[in-house]
Amino acid sequence: LCVLVSLVDALRRREIYVAGAARWRNPEEDLPADFEDNRDVHYRDLRQPLDAGEFIASIQELMRRRTAELATAIEKNRSGGVKVKTVRGEYRWHVPELGKLPVPANLAALHAEVARRGGRSSCWTSSRKPTSTPASPTRSPRWPLARRPRGR
Repeated sequence: LCVLVSLVDALRRREIYVAGAARWRNPEEDLPADFEDNRDVHYRDLRQPLDAGEFIASIQELMRRRTAELATAIEKNRSGGVKVKTVRGEYRWHVPELGKLPVPANLAALHAEVARRGGRSSCWTSSRKPTSTPASPTRSPRWPLARRPRGR
């Protein structure tokens, strides 16, 4: 199991690749064919410096600046309730819950339009044939409009 977890992590980091795969292909194939010859042109198009140290320094400066802005916002109580608290001697971020969000104004109009069309949205027309999978013994319904049961 540990080996599989390590392999998945390496795939996600693109340290290894699967030959012939689309998603997990060789990352070198994602680069333009002339990348090494025209590296300066490609970096300029991406608005990134050629020097890795300069790139890292700019990222670090951005992080310092944003952290200072956040500290100022927390001090002035303009951070939306975000605070830094101490839990068992360690600093932890405290982000308040948003609570229940209001219902979007156009949701009732959307429901009415779907109901007016006979319970089908434009992508599920009457010409669409129901689909089935090898795992399902019966065919799927024709996408009726149904409300979810409450209280579950």
